[in-house]
Amino acid sequence: MKFDRRTPRFPNRIVPQRRTQISSEKLTDPAFLRSNRGLFLHVVNTPAVRTTDTERGTEEGGANYTIKDAQPTPNEDTRNFEKTTGVAKSNEESQTSEASYTGGELSDGEEVTGVNCKQFRNRTSVNGHLNLHEWRGWCGFAVDDLRREPLFPFKPQVNTVLEKFATNVTKRSMSGKRIFGYVHPPITGDFVFAISSADGSELWLSSNDDPKNSKKIAYLGEPGNQYGASTHFGNFQVKASQASEAIRLEVGKAYYVEVLQKQKYGQDHVEVAWKMPGDESLEIIGSQYISQYIDYSAEKAEINARLLCICKDHPTLLFAYDEFMTREQYDLRDDFYSRVEDLPHSEVSDVLPLCPYQPSYVVSKKLKENEAFTGNFIQHPRVFPNDRTDVNMSHDVKNHISWGNKKLEKNDALKIVSSYMEALAKKKGDRFVLKEIVNVEAKDDPKKGTRYLLELELLDKYKEHSVRLSEYVYRPVKNNTDLCDPDGFQWKRNVTVSMVITVKNYGPWIKFLINQLTQIYEKGYDNNFFLVIVDFNSSDIDLFQLRENSGIKDRVAILRHFTEFHKTRALNDGVRYIKDPNSIIFTADLHIKFPVNIFDVVRKHTIQGRSFYSPAVLKLKCGYSITHQQAFWEMMGYGLFGAYKSDWDSFGGMDEVKFTTRWGGEDWDLMDRAIGANLEAERLRLPKLYHYHHERKSDWYEFARM
Repeated sequence: MKFDRRTPRFPNRIVPQRRTQISSEKLTDPAFLRSNRGLFLHVVNTPAVRTTDTERGTEEGGANYTIKDAQPTPNEDTRNFEKTTGVAKSNEESQTSEASYTGGELSDGEEVTGVNCKQFRNRTSVNGHLNLHEWRGWCGFAVDDLRREPLFPFKPQVNTVLEKFATNVTKRSMSGKRIFGYVHPPITGDFVFAISSADGSELWLSSNDDPKNSKKIAYLGEPGNQYGASTHFGNFQVKASQASEAIRLEVGKAYYVEVLQKQKYGQDHVEVAWKMPGDESLEIIGSQYISQYIDYSAEKAEINARLLCICKDHPTLLFAYDEFMTREQYDLRDDFYSRVEDLPHSEVSDVLPLCPYQPSYVVSKKLKENEAFTGNFIQHPRVFPNDRTDVNMSHDVKNHISWGNKKLEKNDALKIVSSYMEALAKKKGDRFVLKEIVNVEAKDDPKKGTRYLLELELLDKYKEHSVRLSEYVYRPVKNNTDLCDPDGFQWKRNVTVSMVITVKNYGPWIKFLINQLTQIYEKGYDNNFFLVIVDFNSSDIDLFQLRENSGIKDRVAILRHFTEFHKTRALNDGVRYIKDPNSIIFTADLHIKFPVNIFDVVRKHTIQGRSFYSPAVLKLKCGYSITHQQAFWEMMGYGLFGAYKSDWDSFGGMDEVKFTTRWGGEDWDLMDRAIGANLEAERLRLPKLYHYHHERKSDWYEFARM
């Protein structure tokens, strides 16, 4: 597949409420850093980043922190849209100090090549700090949940240091931490280590200063227990697993140490203690015995190398429990439309005879409320080859449980393809040779017949290369062999698709969407689309600047509303902005990861005057990502809706009167209106169309839901 693997930027750093210009000489002076631990450092020559105060949280003690407006970098398999942000420290965190990183770009796709990790591992002096990387806004109680965080381990939202082997107790939720560095034993002998945390945690120690020799010596929360475990601050005796066996250490040597911790609700803390030889009790490891693995005042090359050494092929990154998760796999459908030249309909329009096509389940009447779902107006297609949508479960409004798209049996698919190829040969001779059956969708109407979408890779002997055939054919119920061309039901290849979204204060998510569309455009997947953003005076992002900096600035329109949030009116306004009645509008949600063929799929299933398209999304469960999935098909939501502008206008779009400032049910109402307008509903589970779990943290958002 032609997925882009751009190198993401190193994580954004903590941003001060008040910036202080510090010279680069002072930033390399450890004494200065230790004596100014409470300062928020802004490195000279580091690009300025606008700080907003619109996304605030309050921690224990009433201290405020501010989320920074960051610059996420597109990456096909990371969640860099959601939380590529730095977090200014609260008063509770004043024990930690931080120096910003000014190095190059790093990526989880980057190999550790040409890097000698051994030459960067040794720390001969004690500087009194440990490195702390933190990720926020990600679900889960267990350490494996942190490992599933798509930004982990390369892109923390917080990058700072600790003065001792303990964090402050806060009330922050959905936090994950990676603490790492060296411990320096003051004497030779047998040491016992212990860990305490909320919630799950793991303590790793190397046999020397090489991080690659790290082994897990203590933990809280059994592997496979999704709820982890938890202790109060400094309680090292709740579980036997919290304490290590006696481990012999030698004075004068440095030992790499690392902690991973994941917290979901309630208090947040993690601390590590040791019992020295001859002592009777555990004591939290103090600053005189610790040092950083990464010194951000060092040369850029060293910082890069050190980070790569602990973020690639590192023992602490391996899952403790990796069951019951699915993996995304390549499918020929994914890039067929961009990999193979399209065969225009005009080239094969004479292959089959025309025949009338009017399914029995298509109606022209005003439906009762939710009748689209209680009736039998939505028919789901059968698909061949297996699209693997059956690895995830779904249930519908009637509480029917299903497992993905229905399967079209291989023999049935082969018969239809064989019939079409015979008809093709009669008209075109031996010009075309079947190379691959890429996709067949069969939609059954027991009363009248079955409609098929055939997508075949053919060798065109005239052009001497492959072409994509993508055609609808029909087999009437009274004819089991002959196919025909369903009159009026062929899709347009080059029609513009205008995506319409509405937003208020979800800046990182709108960045993610624009990054996705930019990738689709710049990588040549599609260039015939447009984006309309209807914004309700968002204060956490400058949308106009975002558009200007994107690679699709000429394909984005921004409509500003300064009223109370009104979703249905906003979407109708966005559609009204589109003037061409012969273009497709596609209403969409935020928090969606679109497949790169999304616009091609919308075009194929949206036929002017005949059908609209509403794909089912795969909703990722809290704490899971595309690369490590637990998810279910959302069959009762219809927020993604594609129709020709002329058809949208014919049924009046969304009901602004019934659904004013509140929403919930407006998508069902839209289905009633569209189906009642004599349009066929095209509904199937679309592989690689994901909905990310996200926090609903804005008061306006909760108020607006019914």
